[in-house]
Amino acid sequence: MDPESVDISSFAFWSVSSNRGGYPLSNMRDSDPDTYWQSQGETPHFITAEFLNPVKISEISIHIDYEKDDSFTPEKFVILSGNNLTNLQRLMEVSLDKPSGIILIKIEAQNNPYLEASIIQIFIVANCSGGNDSRIRNISIHGPPIE
Repeated sequence: MDPESVDISSFAFWSVSSNRGGYPLSNMRDSDPDTYWQSQGETPHFITAEFLNPVKISEISIHIDYEKDDSFTPEKFVILSGNNLTNLQRLMEVSLDKPSGIILIKIEAQNNPYLEASIIQIFIVANCSGGNDSRIRNISIHGPPIE
């Protein structure tokens, strides 16, 4: 993790495309690795973090666990960013092979160590073994301290 960065997630309003009863969004923000958010329905699923003003973002941390969650484990993400929901741009695609643990996704913007944006949207486009519902145990966004 970038030593200059801190968790800025609490400054964002979080939303998800769906959730299965008993597995709400708050579970992936509670820092407990034994709880998780679970989507409901077919992929894609999305997680959106909206900040009031543009912030500098250096990385996204996602805790997923193939060993516990099998086909509920995301294996392919598309990350979008922008300053409002109508101008989101594709930032990157991340593919993983049976991931277990905390995945750090480094975010950079054209020779700049930070991306500046108000919105980060993470699309889960595929799960391991062709699963439909997804599980995320924890998610956070990191950047320099917000003043």
